[in-house]
Amino acid sequence: MIIGLLKESGHEKRVALLPDAVNTLTKMKVSFLVEEDAGKEAFATNADYHDAGAKIDKKTQVISQSDMI
Repeated sequence: MIIGLLKESGHEKRVALLPDAVNTLTKMKVSFLVEEDAGKEAFATNADYHDAGAKIDKKTQVISQSDMI
């Protein structure tokens, strides 16, 4: 299963999952696609998500390739 994480719109600073949670779930064989800079406002960088096992991509790719958003 591939879960997609998108950047929140408007003034929202939260993100659905932080890199620590992504890391835990990737150990359970769940894959993640994260929109570029999705966690920026929550102080979670693209590198943090990559290090946790997620792939970083553009919004359109995350939407089209994810099983769940």
